[in-house]
Amino acid sequence: MRYLLDAFAIGALRRGRSVEQFLGPTGSPDRPGVRWVEVRPASGRYEVFLHAAQDVGHPGFIDLVEFPPLDLDDEEEEFGRLVTTVDDPLTALA
Repeated sequence: MRYLLDAFAIGALRRGRSVEQFLGPTGSPDRPGVRWVEVRPASGRYEVFLHAAQDVGHPGFIDLVEFPPLDLDDEEEEFGRLVTTVDDPLTALA
């Protein structure tokens, strides 16, 4: 896993790239999951999304965006809950 310093993350956002941070486990013992946050540039602003997926990974399958959503009612191909939209990339990262 690669970690970005704030300056590099802000640079990526200003170039139109999203950045993500793994947050750890979530869910229950019966249905374990993983969470991560994503900041996306959007029309001069920055959107912050919280993602939660079922932990169906194993050593050969670790791509979180391929995991099914933890919320079984979420049938969107690209799931996640929009938490906030801000004007400043540093605020979005915070």
